[in-house]
Amino acid sequence: MSKLKRNKGYSLIEVICSLSILLILTSYLISYQYKYYNLKKQNIDMVNRLCFVEAVCNNFKFHYSYEELINFLNYNKAASEKIFYINKTNLNLEKLNTNGLIDILSDKQEAYPYLKLSFNLTDENIIIIDLFYVYMRTNKEESLNFRFTKGDF
Repeated sequence: MSKLKRNKGYSLIEVICSLSILLILTSYLISYQYKYYNLKKQNIDMVNRLCFVEAVCNNFKFHYSYEELINFLNYNKAASEKIFYINKTNLNLEKLNTNGLIDILSDKQEAYPYLKLSFNLTDENIIIIDLFYVYMRTNKEESLNFRFTKGDF
């Protein structure tokens, strides 16, 4: 009668297989967490951009009259389409609140990100203001576009 050989314990192949399954699951979880934090950071950055653009829009709407804007535009530029920039160093709500919107405007574009403000004067006493928040995302230029009007109604 032949006796069956009984193994007590795990073989080396079983241990390697279990470790490889564990490593595959761990790598999946790590990549998932990395993508989650990247997406979370992008969402926070987008909310901050939208808040700043909305603050600039509200600043123009509620703190400056039509006449003040016309005087500012006529004093600074001679063309019918006037373009200004808010550069990277001034793209935060603290500077906007402490310095005022007119004081942080610049004629020159600097490094990303920046806010481009385009003013179009119409014959009907309306100023069309276009805001373009331009930023880099994964080595690609993207922008948030917003338009509103200020008029002598």
